[in-house]
This record gives sequence, C-alpha cells and structure tokens, in this order.
Amino acid sequence: MSWLVVASHRGDRKVAQDRTERREAVAGSLLWEFDLAELRLAPQHLFRARAGDAAVTLSLVTGDRVHVTLRAGDRFCQMSTGFGRPGARGSLRVTLRWDARAGDSTLTAENLAAGTLRQQAVDVAPALTGKELRGLVRCWDHRHPSLVWHAAADHLHPVGPGICMAGDTPIPTARGHLPLSGLRQGDRVITRDGGLSKVLWCGSVEVPALGAYAPVRLKAPPFGHGGDLVVQPSHRLALSGPDVDYMFGEDEVLVEAGALLDGETVVPELAGPLFRYHGLLLDDHHIIAPGGCPMESLCIGGLARDRDLAMTTPLADLARSGRLPVQRRTALRDAEQYEAAALAIARRAGRSLFAA
Repeated sequence: MSWLVVASHRGDRKVAQDRTERREAVAGSLLWEFDLAELRLAPQHLFRARAGDAAVTLSLVTGDRVHVTLRAGDRFCQMSTGFGRPGARGSLRVTLRWDARAGDSTLTAENLAAGTLRQQAVDVAPALTGKELRGLVRCWDHRHPSLVWHAAADHLHPVGPGICMAGDTPIPTARGHLPLSGLRQGDRVITRDGGLSKVLWCGSVEVPALGAYAPVRLKAPPFGHGGDLVVQPSHRLALSGPDVDYMFGEDEVLVEAGALLDGETVVPELAGPLFRYHGLLLDDHHIIAPGGCPMESLCIGGLARDRDLAMTTPLADLARSGRLPVQRRTALRDAEQYEAAALAIARRAGRSLFAA
C-alpha cells in the first residue's frame, strides 16, 4: 500500500510524491483539501480530471454540499454529502474511497473549521488501474484556486479521528516513560491528575504532510521540559495563565497547537512529503503530560453511535468488536476558534508564555 501522488498547490513544491503503479487499484483513495476562506459557497466545479477511460469530477452543488462522480470505463459512481456551514477560517477535507472487491464507495467531507464529519456510501465501486489513478491527480484539467493539496493512494485511507502526535512522543505509563509508538493495547497511562487510564487503542496513520496535516513543533521550554514535541495542528494543549483566567474565568482551556504558531516557540515541522502520526485512545478523554507538557488524549466524542462511520476511521477494529467508547464530554473546556486566536495574539503581544 502506498501514496501514488501527493501534489501541493502552495509554495514552490508542486508534486511531492510521484510513484507510478500499473497494476489494478482494487482499492483506492482520492483526497482534496480546500481553504474555506477562499472558497465562494456557490455551485461550481472544484476539481476535474481525466486519465484514459477514467474520470473524476468534484463539485460544490450548494453552499454546503459536495458532489463527486468517479468513472472507469462503463462503470461509475456518484455521491454527495453536506459538510455544514464553515467558519471564517479553516479547511475542508474531502476523501473518496472505493473498494472494487467489496463493491462499495464512500465520500467523506470533514469540515475542520466546524469539527464536523459527514459521509455517504454507495454499493458500487469502479476499478481503476494504478496508472489511471495516478493520472487523475497528476494531469487535471481544472482545479479551484482554494485547493491546498490533493493526493491519490492505492489503499483505503482512514478518515476522522485517530492521529495525534509523533511516534517518539514520551508517554508516562505504569512501566515508565515509553515512546507512543511502543505502547500496546492494555497498557496503563498515567494521566495528569496522577490516575491510571487503560489504553484502548494505539496505532498510526501515514498522511501527506501538507495543509491541516502539516505537523508543528512545540519547543521545550516553555512546552514541557523533556525536549521538543511534534503534534498534529488540531491536537489540543491544556493552557493556563493570567490571560486564560481573565478571558475564560477558568484555570485551563484546550487550544489547538496550530493556533499558537508564532515562529519561535511553536514552529512548522520540516517534514514531507509524508508524515506518520500516532494516536492514543484511552478509556475516556484525559489530559496527559508527555515531557511535562499537558495535552489531550484522543477525543472521539459520540463516534461510537455511528458504526458505519466509525468503520472508515483508524478505530475500525474497536468499532467492529463493539468496544469503542462514547466520550460524553471533554476533560476541559475547548476554546472556540476566535478565542484561540485572541489568546495567541495576547501571547505574542505580551511576549509572555502560557503555562503548558
């Protein structure tokens, strides 16, 4: 299984990954990420490409609904799904997956600004060759200016929650500090309050290191004392300090790491074209402290209530066995997008560091 093409449309890097495969892609995935701030919410084509007998068209059909058509020879599938009204900033990630052996296809829209994930599935799956799949993302004839990157893979790329941190992140456990990549199901992780929480799942997913997937580096100090940490931009840290107390009237809040980018203490991690993230799901949503930096474990909310959706995530095995928990609330209040932006501005303006 591999990524065939990863194409960036920001900066100088145009094609970061390019592997030619000629065998039939029995299963495959196409991914697109759009900047919602640049996407006018009106009916329009977002991406269109043709390669031999294969063709794909991705369109915005209403203000908050995407539609895709994938054709291979005389077989084709059509799907559409909403993604909710976006905020002023954020990204829309669209994933099309198909499995010719199982005979089904799935379209997923992740509104990263609103934190929503919506999906539609159909019982048809065109079979493309690896060459055709590569051609559909390598030789497009139309792309919307808001497109940040797009990619093709010859495997079913999992969607939704499941990725948090780099594999070398030191996790405090009952057996001492272990790298996240070395944890196993059933291990006991020490939470920030000194309790022990059972590991339900720990796995990894390789993704393009672009857009909302691009990793960020948290410098130590101020973020902990055990060395720098690398996390996904949407992974949330527990922040405290006078500004947090003043703005929220609370001791701590959860803030996405990407909102704190300042070029000094939180910086983009030089990685690519791919990056492997690891995830850590505990028996509930907890605050842990890798290297002394308080941050969250994996948050999945009510994902377990939608088994079909959960089966397309990295947590599919837990969903299949009925062991996926329902997390009814987060361990701390989650800062809204505008609140996180205000905190970041206050932090930069005062040249003072939040406690983390």
